[in-house]
Amino acid sequence: MSDYWLETIPLVTLWVGVAVLGGVVSYYAIRAWRSSRERTFGLLAIGLLALSIGSAVTWFGLYFMGQDLIVCESGSTAFTAGGFACILVGLRARVG
Repeated sequence: MSDYWLETIPLVTLWVGVAVLGGVVSYYAIRAWRSSRERTFGLLAIGLLALSIGSAVTWFGLYFMGQDLIVCESGSTAFTAGGFACILVGLRARVG
């Protein structure tokens, strides 16, 4: 195993943690939306999915396609920004 793979193990481990924890939180946000049918919970669920699952899947997809780590982080950052935007819209709709 090369040094490059050994150096990326902590990064891969952290992204797996993000995906798992984000999946659990998103699951509960989706359950809250399904029980209440409030648009704000739906936007929260979409935002959380984009923040966690979308970012992690983008990072892993680009990484395993052989892209540079900068490209992987750029894709993840785009999903993170989109997730925060969904959460912001949901909160603004709720607060007024």
